Amino acid sequence: DMQIGYKKVNGKYVALHDEEAINVMIKSITTIFPSRIVLLGDNLDFAEFGKYAVTDEYKNSLAMSIKTLYGILKEICKEVVKTGIECEIDYIEGNHEYRLQRYLSNLSPITQIKDVITDETYFSIPKILHLDELGISYHSDWPNGRVKIADNLVCVHGEVAKSRSGATASSVACSSDYNVIMGHTHRYEVASRTVMTQDGEPRTIQCISMGCLCSRKIGLVPGKISEQNWQVGFGVIHVTENENYYTHNFYPIDNGFCVIDGVKVENS
Repeated sequence: DMQIGYKKVNGKYVALHDEEAINVMIKSITTIFPSRIVLLGDNLDFAEFGKYAVTDEYKNSLAMSIKTLYGILKEICKEVVKTGIECEIDYIEGNHEYRLQRYLSNLSPITQIKDVITDETYFSIPKILHLDELGISYHSDWPNGRVKIADNLVCVHGEVAKSRSGATASSVACSSDYNVIMGHTHRYEVASRTVMTQDGEPRTIQCISMGCLCSRKIGLVPGKISEQNWQVGFGVIHVTENENYYTHNFYPIDNGFCVIDGVKVENS
């Protein structure tokens, strides 16, 4: 969750996203050499289309936000090319991306011209971000969009968000029949439960929430509270060749750097 957006403070636009952390994540690609990158959604904030009342400080930055995210996606693609290996890139729709379609569908003028628009996807996220041009697969239909990355392991954006640390992952693990990697909460959480199969064999179900890449500055990102219990960073999943087993690592980003297998990756 990058939540790209801006707020005007003292006449200048301040990013709702963590620019340093995003740069670190992009630079990490040539250290990790991924075979697949999954963006878990909420990469555009779309504050003007949200359920929270926004002041004038959040308005008139929509085009800037879209251009910023497009630039970030281009940089991700460039770093992937540097690795020299084939890498799929997936983008799962989050509830913030869904705000755009919900907003447009509620506008009566737009509804009236739908019949004469030859390309119904003109105002969609794939169109405005040129995802086809970048070779990025978009998985829409939040909260149902998902990417399977191994047997019994899927990535989703998520729709559950509990206030207490660890509670969201616990709730999802308790209600799911398969392993889940999710965004949405902006926290790093891991929860597991063990169930017995029909053969009496134990099977562990796990939910992992992979943090965020948005700003934690007090009162900056619009929401219910001003001080956020969020963890900035990203995750890496290691899957065996037969796709039956996996492990995960979470790499927190603090003060403009993270450490991957003893290598310090810095924003510079």
